[in-house]
Amino acid sequence: MPQTVPLEPNSYEWIVNVNSAKCLNVAGASKADRAPVIQFTCQTSYLNDRWFTVPDGTGYWWIVNANSGLCLNVAGASFADSAAVVQFTCQTTYLNDRWVGRSS
Repeated sequence: MPQTVPLEPNSYEWIVNVNSAKCLNVAGASKADRAPVIQFTCQTSYLNDRWFTVPDGTGYWWIVNANSGLCLNVAGASFADSAAVVQFTCQTTYLNDRWVGRSS
């Protein structure tokens, strides 16, 4: 299992689920808009399970895939529970590809 580290701006990291110990991963190493983001066994040789964060200057972050250069995105800007999460071209005008960490 990968070592636990905080996400550092502009450095490639795994985002690992605490329950499954699997990485956030772009399915099939796709570089296409709307490719699904899934959990998958972490691999040191894969870039599709590496992410880096880029601050947007307002306190939010883009989470960018190392393989595709595309952003983690809530499909269709949905507000619904269980909405699909995909990768998509990073946008400066939409908020469905911006993320923020919050304590529970």
